[in-house]
Amino acid sequence: MPLALVLLTAVLGRGLAAEPPAEAGDLEQQVLAVEQAWADALLRGEAPLMAEILAEGWESIHADGHIETRAAFLEKI
Repeated sequence: MPLALVLLTAVLGRGLAAEPPAEAGDLEQQVLAVEQAWADALLRGEAPLMAEILAEGWESIHADGHIETRAAFLEKI
């Protein structure tokens, strides 16, 4: 799954969908900000920050078909 799609899902999972429609540039900036926060959290090993970014039902499907839950992903950080 492309990182941008994962991040957009994370943004929407944080309640963006409940806000009024944003201009395309605003949404792009929000996605880029979440992508940067994601990278920073991984580089610093900040599981609590990553937990704020990921929606409760977040899952990752790996190339081999393995499904990783949010909890399993956070444990590895």
